[in-house]
Amino acid sequence: MSSNKIAIIGAGFSGLTLAWALEKQGFEVEIFEARSTSGGMIQTTHQKVPAESAAHALLASADVEELASDLNIEFVPAGFISKSKWIFRGGPRKWPLTWKETLRSMGIPRRPRPSQTVEDWVLQHGSRELCDYVVEPALQGIYGATSSQLSASLVFSGFFNKKQKTPQGQWRGSVAPLNGMGELIQSLSKRFKIHYQSNTSIVDLQSAFQYVVVATNLHDAGLLLQNLKPSLSQDLLKLPRVSLQSATISYSGKSSRIRGFGCLFPQKENFESLGVLFNSDLFAKRGQNSETWIFRDHLDVSSPLLIKKIEQDRLRLDSTPINIDFCEIHRWPQSLPLYGVELEEFLKTYFPSRNFGSRVTDQIYLTGNYLGGLGLSKILNYNKRLAQVLKERVS
Repeated sequence: MSSNKIAIIGAGFSGLTLAWALEKQGFEVEIFEARSTSGGMIQTTHQKVPAESAAHALLASADVEELASDLNIEFVPAGFISKSKWIFRGGPRKWPLTWKETLRSMGIPRRPRPSQTVEDWVLQHGSRELCDYVVEPALQGIYGATSSQLSASLVFSGFFNKKQKTPQGQWRGSVAPLNGMGELIQSLSKRFKIHYQSNTSIVDLQSAFQYVVVATNLHDAGLLLQNLKPSLSQDLLKLPRVSLQSATISYSGKSSRIRGFGCLFPQKENFESLGVLFNSDLFAKRGQNSETWIFRDHLDVSSPLLIKKIEQDRLRLDSTPINIDFCEIHRWPQSLPLYGVELEEFLKTYFPSRNFGSRVTDQIYLTGNYLGGLGLSKILNYNKRLAQVLKERVS
């Protein structure tokens, strides 16, 4: 067995970026993927307008800059117009609170208590309006959950723990490959040997590789570990997950009167959707009059009915009439971890050291969006640190 060989199970963003980080450390990497394609949730289709299946961008960091340079991919920053971000409160607003509500929300935040929800934490330091119209809509667009479901310790860990902050580079804000997120996936996939097979076993890989890293979603990780670590497996499988779906549309008619990054919809405003991204204002080469609408999992409906719901929400947002002439829907049932108190307790139990806390045995590690954060830049940084740890272990 070569001490330089590492197997990664899963060719999604976590697995591919870990392979890149390990290769930078001098490891020989092979990836095993149960599906017929790599990329997991992240894909870009190019029909009438480019449509992202999940993430539209990465938050700029030194790690992202290094990745872009190494892969020789042109990344572009979000356009200047996208600096305008909207939250709906009776209408689209750049800041949804009155000045009195803002003053009531200026408490100095303290580190969250164990098992404290985001809602409780915000109300401890701010106002009800701050929670309902600023914090919750901002977080539901990322985590797909309400403030009462989310763990404050997990969501705000980077704010209080400098070790978990991703290093800044020269870029700022959101950045994306010029031709969409799929360009990044394609470039990474071409770089590594990927075995597309559905029957990969950790036990089979242990004899041929120095380390095995499981880079799947938490449910598939639980299934893979059933025979090796039954208790860990059962607890992984019990963790709640979140389902989301998106619909990318293009339309004819007058352009929207509202320009910018997008608009978030607080629960109290009773929209069907969580929010909308104005793709045409975000990045170059995203087409004209293109938007992506994000929904919770309960709207498992036909395309015509979903389009109807988009039209209803859009009329409330902007009374300009449109005709939707293209719609591409992506559904991800039970695909994201719920960043709630259950996940917080799980991580404390099994991986109390969050710096690289994914060691299962001396030979088996985990990586994924349930360990270092949901953001792609956080996953990338987590994988770089994990690669450094494995390098130190073989040195």
